[in-house]
Amino acid sequence: MPSRASGRTLGWMKDVCIPTTALKIATIALAASLVTSAALAASPTHIDRRGATRIAPVPADLTAGLSMLEVPQQKMAIPGTRKTLGVHVRWVTLPNGLLDLFFDDHPVIQGQSVGAEFVIERGPENALVIEVDYMGVELPATNWREPGDDPSQARFMQFSGLGLISADVTYRRTMWLGSRLGIYAGGGLGLGVLMGSGEATPVLPTCDEPIAACPHWEQVGTQNVALLPVWPVIHLQTGLEVRLIGPASLRLEAGFRDAMYIGGGFSVEI
Repeated sequence: MPSRASGRTLGWMKDVCIPTTALKIATIALAASLVTSAALAASPTHIDRRGATRIAPVPADLTAGLSMLEVPQQKMAIPGTRKTLGVHVRWVTLPNGLLDLFFDDHPVIQGQSVGAEFVIERGPENALVIEVDYMGVELPATNWREPGDDPSQARFMQFSGLGLISADVTYRRTMWLGSRLGIYAGGGLGLGVLMGSGEATPVLPTCDEPIAACPHWEQVGTQNVALLPVWPVIHLQTGLEVRLIGPASLRLEAGFRDAMYIGGGFSVEI
């Protein structure tokens, strides 16, 4: 150690002398440390945007490949279209309450109808029904009287070959109670052509109650009945459908198709 020592002391170590050269070296080292720390704090941190972390960045060629990879998208399943072809048989009648709106005296009107239908089902609940039908009407020959007419104004009417050939389009919606049993309802519109002919003969002037028992003239004053050739068809229906094993179905139904009806049908998938 040098023989000459500095007069500077540190705290309680006032009896220990520190060389001047050692103090200079310590001062230079402390200043260098402070400068290095300040430089590191001021420099921006490098962010590797190509990778997930700085420790293990993802190569650029791999990220490009991932961006070109197409992920398959799952689309919502659309129910398929089911088509069926069927036939129906119905018993038909016109309610007396409906006939009472147009006639004071009239017979009971009833008949049968048969037809075919083509059904396009969109899913299990919705269906479009195209129906062709022939309705044969049974009208007994008897006296008819319009509202407000006297008994002597009644007319003896008889019809032959009376029937309605028609077609309509109906929307049908089904509520399924199980995998094979459903209740449906629907409605639609169509057009029909009325077939047949009729004749009307006046009753005798002595006609009195009951109107149905009044005699009429024989071939005196007989006139042809003017029948409306084209009729609008209004169709409202409800029913029960049972799907059998395989593509077949059975139906029990009721409704109004220019006349009240009840009947059944059978259809198969095509």
